[in-house]
Amino acid sequence: MRFPFLRLGLALAALALLGVAPVRADVVFSNLGPGDSFGPGFLSVRGPSAAGGERNIAQRFTVTGGDFIFTSAELALRSFTAPSPLTIRLMEDAGGLPGATLETMQVTVPAGASLVTAASATNPLLLNGQTYWIGTDAGTDAGDHFQRAWHLNNQGQSGNSAANSGGPWFPIVGSPDAAYRVSGDPVTAGAPEALIRDLIALLKSYGLPKGIENSYLVKLEAALSTAEEGDTAGAIARLETFIHHVQAQSGKKLTVGQAQELTTAAQDIIGLLGLLGGS
Repeated sequence: MRFPFLRLGLALAALALLGVAPVRADVVFSNLGPGDSFGPGFLSVRGPSAAGGERNIAQRFTVTGGDFIFTSAELALRSFTAPSPLTIRLMEDAGGLPGATLETMQVTVPAGASLVTAASATNPLLLNGQTYWIGTDAGTDAGDHFQRAWHLNNQGQSGNSAANSGGPWFPIVGSPDAAYRVSGDPVTAGAPEALIRDLIALLKSYGLPKGIENSYLVKLEAALSTAEEGDTAGAIARLETFIHHVQAQSGKKLTVGQAQELTTAAQDIIGLLGLLGGS
């Protein structure tokens, strides 16, 4: 099984507190021009209470160059009257149209045309060769009356747009694609081992009594050694044992917050091992 969804938000935040630098985000897809430029034309994005009724736009992209941990999408947007809130969705592909939502993000669209960043909090995995969609959802607020523009790209790209009016998605024929960029952290073969080392550092940062710390440390070191030997199943099994031990001591030897932090980070590593191992 290949994991279509992997949450790394809490783990990455914890590692940032330890001063561990994350991998630089790469461009997964972009149709922006030089200097992040885009065209003056646009596709309309409207709320349910706007003149003309609800209208949403989605754009299709295919991942190349490896697997990525989704970090953000930047959309060329503007609001015609005043700054307005808008929901952005990262979606799977379903037969050439937007499908199940992988993540929902909130942005504020300014009155002037600019790149608006939808930052990921749950960091889904974008798998090499797979197609995904970035789209708007102006229907989350029935009172939304705003008229917005998603500006078109100026690179001549077309044929990857869809729209809906609060119902099923349908393809947009004959229009240039809207302008946007998708960014993500590349997933490398050594990532699980690096994250296990960082998880060990996180555990040590708690300042637990040595005997208690060692009872967890021995399990993580065993998982690291097994992962370095290429035994994905063995590493997963040892991390699962670590999680059971952590959860058994939640609110006892560990605070509830510490247990949650360690569990989340270990589960993320298990997901990444599963992805890279193709299990």
